[in-house]
Amino acid sequence: MRLMTFQSTAACNWLKAWQSVAVMGIILAVSCWMNRSAVGQEPRSAASDSRQSAVASDQASAEKPVKPTGANLEGIAELAVGREFTAQDTLNCGQEDNEDARECLDGLSWQLGKFKVQLAQPRVGDRMERMVRFDSPLPLGDSTNDLVAVEWYVAHDELGRPVRAPAMVVVHESGSGMTVGRMIAQGLRAHGLHTFMMQMPGYGVRKSAQIGEAHAKEADALRLIPAMKQAIADARRARDAVAALPYVDSSMIGIQGTSLGGFVTATVGGFDAGFDRVFVLLAGGDLNQVIFNGAKDAANVRQRLEEAGATPEMIKEGTRHIEPLRVAHRVRPEVTWLYSGKFDDVVPPACSHALAKAASLSAEHHIEMPVDHYSGALYIPKILLDMAKIMESPKYKK
Repeated sequence: MRLMTFQSTAACNWLKAWQSVAVMGIILAVSCWMNRSAVGQEPRSAASDSRQSAVASDQASAEKPVKPTGANLEGIAELAVGREFTAQDTLNCGQEDNEDARECLDGLSWQLGKFKVQLAQPRVGDRMERMVRFDSPLPLGDSTNDLVAVEWYVAHDELGRPVRAPAMVVVHESGSGMTVGRMIAQGLRAHGLHTFMMQMPGYGVRKSAQIGEAHAKEADALRLIPAMKQAIADARRARDAVAALPYVDSSMIGIQGTSLGGFVTATVGGFDAGFDRVFVLLAGGDLNQVIFNGAKDAANVRQRLEEAGATPEMIKEGTRHIEPLRVAHRVRPEVTWLYSGKFDDVVPPACSHALAKAASLSAEHHIEMPVDHYSGALYIPKILLDMAKIMESPKYKK
């Protein structure tokens, strides 16, 4: 993949026109994908009723199998709800001579050991097949929040039967609905991968009164820093939890994060060599640059901190504990890909450039898209395909 640049007026005009078409295409594609059972339906009429009768008659003699929208786990004992597995922490930060990086790593690490991984039943309406639960390695003292929740979208064949395949841990964006994270998880599953979307501290079923208060109270805004440290540790342990599960090809486990989840993923990538592939989308380094100069979502965070009385010094001290640039020199550039927006005003391009430089990413591994923070969604279908191929999905093996 080459670094993409669009400088001419003609190219910009073409891009705007293409984006309009692409948006409609994505909307239609997603609508068809999420509502496959509705494809082919027609308005009711006498003619359509007649056709339906004929179709019903034909089906009575030759029923065609319907392609499932998810995996069918019925009768598979090793994937039954309540099934437990034993996993082992494999975190290995190795030698680090840089004093600042070593301090950062020590603050994010934990005492290694074995831990239990349990399969739980998803809630009604959820699209994943199983919820994977395990204890957080950096607990905050809240039993609801400290039990990590990971949504498992099971890779399957055309009959819905689970298959052995590589796995991707997905770390979602800051939105409470985790919409983009779930869309990416479901999209990668459609490309043949097992996907595991980790609900970060304070999200989904991990949301509790204690964490909720930290989100709601302006005066407690800086208390969210420990939650982000926890998210980084949880994401790294998720790799070992996933490796313990059946049908997962543990020789190829990647991690992908978007926006807020991208910052978490960037730090995890510098933690150790636990993940075989690392994908960072619409994120970068230099969190203070994002907080002090970013627009929209970043500006909202800045306003909350200012209203809480947080000084620039307090913010800088808080964010340094989770700053990706402190460990970016440890990132393995040959297995890391950064997708950034040239016109991103939430995560300024300077932040993605800073991460790319610190991590020694080549042009082929830092893909600059002609988008802002939100129109980057236009490229998700292409990014999903790229990631699936890089992850050696069975669907694309020669």
